[in-house]
Formats: sequence, C-alpha cells, structure tokens
Amino acid sequence: MAGGRYGWFPGHMAKALKQMEQRLKMVDILVEVRDARLPLSSANPDLARLASRKRRLVVLNKLDLADHTATGAACALLQSQGHRVVPCVAMRDGSARKVLDAALQWLRVERPSADMSLMMVAGAPNTGKSSLINALKRAAQREGLLEGEEAYQRTARSGPLPGVTRQLGGFKVCGSPLLYVLDTPGVLPPALPDEEVAVRLALAGLMPGDSAGLTDDLLVRHLVQILVSEPRHQRQLWMAADGQVAALAARQRAAAAAAAGAGRGGGSPGGDDDRGGGGGGGGGGGWRPRESGSVALARVLHDVVTMPAPPPAAWHPGMDDNNDDDDDGGGGGGGGGGGGGLDSDDAAAATAAGGTYPLRGGAGGRADAERRVSALVRHLTRGSVVDVGRRTMLLRRVLQAFREGALGRYTLDDVGPR
Repeated sequence: MAGGRYGWFPGHMAKALKQMEQRLKMVDILVEVRDARLPLSSANPDLARLASRKRRLVVLNKLDLADHTATGAACALLQSQGHRVVPCVAMRDGSARKVLDAALQWLRVERPSADMSLMMVAGAPNTGKSSLINALKRAAQREGLLEGEEAYQRTARSGPLPGVTRQLGGFKVCGSPLLYVLDTPGVLPPALPDEEVAVRLALAGLMPGDSAGLTDDLLVRHLVQILVSEPRHQRQLWMAADGQVAALAARQRAAAAAAAGAGRGGGSPGGDDDRGGGGGGGGGGGWRPRESGSVALARVLHDVVTMPAPPPAAWHPGMDDNNDDDDDGGGGGGGGGGGGGLDSDDAAAATAAGGTYPLRGGAGGRADAERRVSALVRHLTRGSVVDVGRRTMLLRRVLQAFREGALGRYTLDDVGPR
C-alpha cells in the first residue's frame, strides 16, 4: 500500500498519472467517469487540478445500482458546482449514446472546423471507463458515425475487478466528426482523506479492501451499520428480500438480450448483458440459481438488520463509572449490554433502530455491528460451527451480492436532501 494509511496507489497509477498530465495538453474534452453510488467519493481531485482549463463532462455510471432519488440530488449538486453531468449505464448503448451526443454537441459548436478531436476518459478504478468506450463505439456505429468494421476491430479491456487497464490506449469512436478517445487506467488519490471514504470505495469494489487494511469482516460490519442506520436502505433491502430486485434484473437482462439479438443477429460481445462495470458475469440462463440464492441471502440479511438493538446496560452498584472515558471500548464493559436481543429470530416483531443507532461512533455501535454479523453468519450456516475460511467465504458472498446490486440500490455518499 502506498500513499498513506488509507489508500491504494500502486506503481502503474503513479505512471499513468504522469502520462495523463502530459496527454491532457492535447485533449479537447475530459470525460470523468464516477460511480453513481459514490458521486463524490469516486471523484479524483488530481483530475480536477490537471484539467482545470479543459472542457469536462462528469458521467455517473452504474446508474442501475444507485438510488435514483439520490442520483437526482447528486446531479443537482454537481450541476450547481458548474459540472455537466450525464447519468448512464455504460453497458447499455442507448445510455452511452447520451454521453456521445453531449461530447459531439460541444465539438460541433466550439470546434466545427477541427480535423480531429481527442477525448480522454478517466476516473477511479472499476467505474466502467473501458465499458463506456466500447459502448460509445457501438453507439457511433448505430448512428452511422462509425463503420461497422471499425466499431469492433479493437475494444478496450474491461472486467469486474479494479486495475484491469494499466496503460493508456487510443481508440477511434467516431468517424464524422473524427473523434479519438484515450482510455486510461483507474487512478485514485495517493492518500484518501479518511477511513470513511476508503470503506465506501472498498464496499463498491473500486479498490481492494485489503490494500487499506480493511478486511472482509470489517467491511461487512460497516455495511450492516449503513443498512441499519437508514430507513430508505432498509426499504431497498426489503425489496430484495421480497424478490423484486431479482425480478427486475431478470426483466432487464431479457430486454438486453432481445435488443442485442435484434441488433447483431444474436451475436453480442461478451458481457454485454451485464450491468455497467459490475461483477455480474455470465449470461443466458445461468443467472437463475444465483438470483434465487441472492433472494435468500437478502432475507437473512433483512432479518439481521431489522433486529432491535440490545437495550442499554442499566447501571448498578459496582459498575465502572469511567466507561465513558474509554472511547475505543478497550475495557469491553460498557458497549456489551446484554446482547440477547440479537439472538431473537422473531424478525416480524423487530423494528429498525433508525436515528438512534450509534453509527460507527463508539464501542456500543461497533459491538452491535459485530453481534449482527455473527448472527448473519449463524443464520447462513444454520448454526453450524464454521472455520475462518468458511466465514470469509460467506462474508465475501455478501459483499459480492451488494456490489452486483442483488441486495438493492444504494447511494453511499451523502448528497443532500432527497
């Protein structure tokens, strides 16, 4: 790990940042791709600094994984800061066409006689930059702006994990007007401001958690706290537990497959039916067992999240009066408080803690999250004893389902009123 306690800045990022600084002198438009679930945390201040005098378009990708109301609030916030914002799902050609139209509109107005224009696509890792470039080429081909052979002759590498693209690459995305785009490796700041930002990036899959010392166990505890603390998050989880999220995903994939078949005679590039930049993988009928399993997982997680918090420990003679001085909970006394409530299986009678839940604030909140994660593992394994490897596998399954959107749509950044 380089760049500070909370950060992920391997050597290829440092090299890419220097190359981007050199190439930006020739670039006409910078397209900054952010994750719609993290419209603020996935921004890179280095890009804003390097491209302060460039035309910049902010693309909020993975719209289908984010809370739509929060995305609207994020767009309003970014527009108030002077940004041109386009929400999209990069893997959908119709959505990518909006990005292409926004870029071409500016070029035709401000560079009508240019022989060639250059656009750079940049952003944090795993935000869907390469997927967006490939979709831009297909969109240009469908509008007659790029010949079919050019549209598929060369494509940008993409994948579900951060760090797939490790060097700059150039692609022709439009023939009329002539537009080339530079694909760049995902780049994060050398040091993140705090643990909260690192946790959000790791939860969304934009950086490896272990690169910042964030274990799967710690990430799931943070996830549980986030779900417990917000009623709107609990509604999303309830929809996933009710099967609504899986049914919507099935309809979207069927529609995408039908559109791909109609447009290409049944032959579509690999991964075209996946959500933008997500880790969903696979096609055809392979989704059914996974989505059935994700519904069961959502139900267990919903039961755990909606369990009532344990009552505060009542004071009695002999109790240590100095517990409130130990902010880190080192003594182990004050935050416990019974904890028997988390062993209850009566989810119907449980109520969300809401605003009274001590989110990451002290020993009580952390202890409550740990109990809920233990209850989650216990429910998933039906009470059987599990070793460390089995526990890690179960927690990774929870994180993967969350990143794929199988547990609902969430925006992790606070973007103001919604």
